[in-house]
Amino acid sequence: MPSALLLAPVLLAAFAIHRFFLKRSPLAHIPGPPSSSFIYGNLTQLLLPHTYGTFEFSWQTTFGGLYRIKGPFSSDRLVISDPAALKAVMSDTQTWRRSDQQQYSVDMLIGKKAVFYIEGEEHKRVRNVMNAAFAPVVIRGLPPVFKGIAEKIANRWEDMLVSGVKLDASGAMDIYPSLHDATLDAVGEGAMGYEFHSLENSDSELGASHRNIIALSGVRSPFHILVDAIVPYISPTLLSLALKLPTPAFKVLQKNKELSKAVSSELIASQQEIVRIGAEGRRDVTYALVKANASSKSGHQMSDEEMAQQIPSLMIAGQDTTGNTLSWAIYRLASSPELQEKIRAEVLEACESSPGGDISLNTIEGMVWLNAFLKETLRLHPGLPMSDRIASTDAVIPVSQPIITSTGEKITEASRLPYPFPPTQLAYVWGPDAHEFKPERWIEPSKWAGNRSASNFGPYANLSTFFGGARVCIGWRFAYVLSLIAILLFSFAWRWPTPSTYSVTELQILFTELVRRFKFALPPPETSPELQVRMSVAVNMIPVIKSGKPSLPVIVEAI
Repeated sequence: MPSALLLAPVLLAAFAIHRFFLKRSPLAHIPGPPSSSFIYGNLTQLLLPHTYGTFEFSWQTTFGGLYRIKGPFSSDRLVISDPAALKAVMSDTQTWRRSDQQQYSVDMLIGKKAVFYIEGEEHKRVRNVMNAAFAPVVIRGLPPVFKGIAEKIANRWEDMLVSGVKLDASGAMDIYPSLHDATLDAVGEGAMGYEFHSLENSDSELGASHRNIIALSGVRSPFHILVDAIVPYISPTLLSLALKLPTPAFKVLQKNKELSKAVSSELIASQQEIVRIGAEGRRDVTYALVKANASSKSGHQMSDEEMAQQIPSLMIAGQDTTGNTLSWAIYRLASSPELQEKIRAEVLEACESSPGGDISLNTIEGMVWLNAFLKETLRLHPGLPMSDRIASTDAVIPVSQPIITSTGEKITEASRLPYPFPPTQLAYVWGPDAHEFKPERWIEPSKWAGNRSASNFGPYANLSTFFGGARVCIGWRFAYVLSLIAILLFSFAWRWPTPSTYSVTELQILFTELVRRFKFALPPPETSPELQVRMSVAVNMIPVIKSGKPSLPVIVEAI
């Protein structure tokens, strides 16, 4: 309540600006749904529905891949899912910059030198060094780390089964926390060279602080929508002062920022000493980052402060999004027993026919159901379902399908578009059943409606899950390998080949160890209505139950 009172004058000022001083919006001719509220516009429908996507999917069906919605105080915003428009916006980082709200959030969490914050030549310089840190040779050294993580989470689940930790009579247990513990440990050891010990229930101080940040980000309300709306109208000085307010949330943010800086600086310094004396360091991304930076030309290197801010960037980006992806993958597997058995049979057959248990690359390429399942999970459950962009100058956006304006005019491009929200791909790319989970669409594409060639965007499988252009997710290969933990944990694991080659031997060991240990099923809705999962969005796409709590209740059976 005190925070709301402090913001009241600013909200009134924002109201005055929008009500009396805004010119007619250049987006007024773009069709879209009617506003549901002058204060919130359509944003409560977009961001706070009971099940995420309820309104968005309906709007797509009615208005197509580019339409206008109302933001707070009758402001106009654009929602983009047209693949041509997405590609144009995400590729042109000079015209389309990250929103003030996003920049403010990054500054609060990490700082102004994080790869998520910087732009232009500065961003290009930092990305060049970081790209080397995520080279295939680095990623190929990570499977042993993930094997250890998978062993720990399997042991934790077996202990839970023995101790009888159940949510209700169906026998379901909430595996959502342990999946996030696993991805935090994996990011810590694989990317940072730091052990959080989350799965061992002996979390570090930084790990505990990070959990508090995740808990804060998982809460969304109409009040947060208003806060986002007024950020562009507040001076940077006032925003910086706001961080010093003695509220519980700001205290959590400040403490996490200080802890992240201290741990990251120590990690960087220790790896710099290892590189300086020519010793062999731990084969994690931080070591590769320091080594790549030392090898960069003068004037192209990152400062110590810049490198230190990239470490929490990797931690924040890699842990929560991947943990949620793992959760949705298990949810989808548990909801389809027939598919689960089909994929398990496919992988077990490959194991049995491979000498010594080593599955060749050609054999992996033949696992069509596994490949299709993973791609469909990434398609329908992207970690970040939307991302804001703001036009820094007048702009023209191409579209794949014509737009019929409110005046009946047919146009093939839209100009002066200041507030786009790019979410996921449009139905005409994936067919009229785009909102259904169907791995079959990847197996026999000719039998499924849609035009996937129109969605040539993103680093993997023409999916926008990892975005694209200059700001494509730098850790998509790392996140991809992390996603394999989920596949391995829910009993049928393997992976498909990508342009980068990964260590299949270590993954085979991980697979053979876990594939026999667990089966998964969902609690029946008739006896466990309070445990039924629905999609919600709080920055990331998360599974929640009836109470609104982030959770993944699953019946786990040891094999």
